[in-house]
Amino acid sequence: MLACISDDCRLSAQAPPAAVNTPDDIQELVRQANAHKANGAYAKALVERHKILAIYERIKTPEDLASASNLNNLAELYQVMGRHKEAEKLYEHSIRIFEKLLGPDHLYTITSTNNLGTVYYSLGRYDKARTAYDRAIASIEKTSSEPNLLTAIIINNLGGLNVALARLDEAESLYKRTLAIKEKIMGPEHLDTGTSLINLGKLYIAQGRNGEAEILYNRAIAILTKTLGLDHPDTKSLLNTLRELTKKQSRQSEVNTP
Repeated sequence: MLACISDDCRLSAQAPPAAVNTPDDIQELVRQANAHKANGAYAKALVERHKILAIYERIKTPEDLASASNLNNLAELYQVMGRHKEAEKLYEHSIRIFEKLLGPDHLYTITSTNNLGTVYYSLGRYDKARTAYDRAIASIEKTSSEPNLLTAIIINNLGGLNVALARLDEAESLYKRTLAIKEKIMGPEHLDTGTSLINLGKLYIAQGRNGEAEILYNRAIAILTKTLGLDHPDTKSLLNTLRELTKKQSRQSEVNTP
């Protein structure tokens, strides 16, 4: 995705063999990197991405779309490995390339801007995270009049940021917008819709609105049971949470009964 912009990053890159120079060679490295990432072998995927990076720095234009895409993928690996500082530099670099070649409102630019926002969030730099999310939302709303999944992802991320900042009313509005988009695009029984129900339910619990949370959790349980099965860890965890919530609701009702 992004070109390496720090000296230590360049030093860690393993130079590919001299024969690895053709587009087919790069595609094979991409295939290997994606396979390693899919299997959770992030360190191995990182090696392949650095090989690609070295090729672009040595024989190709370091600021073309393919190079920027590789930088973005490299940043994602660093991010999933918890190496947020390295991911931050790469995302910032990729955004500069995407903006230069495609403009600030292109899908690639918006996606990398959102990704950078998640890095800022992980680093506790909430003001910069909000700026990144706001910028991404403004750009995507400028280019598309219809809500889409990327819009839902960015709005959801902004909702999570507001939860961290204890701005629960604002977070509620954002989570409801996310849920509405997912229900419209993916349907009321999709797993991603279930995730949004859970997020909103957690927020209601934080607000002391346990009854409303219970309703959302019951909907989410039905979705997770259908899509993942009763024995899936996520389904079991949510069932346990729902049981505890139901017990709490029952105890509260007893206290309030004259």
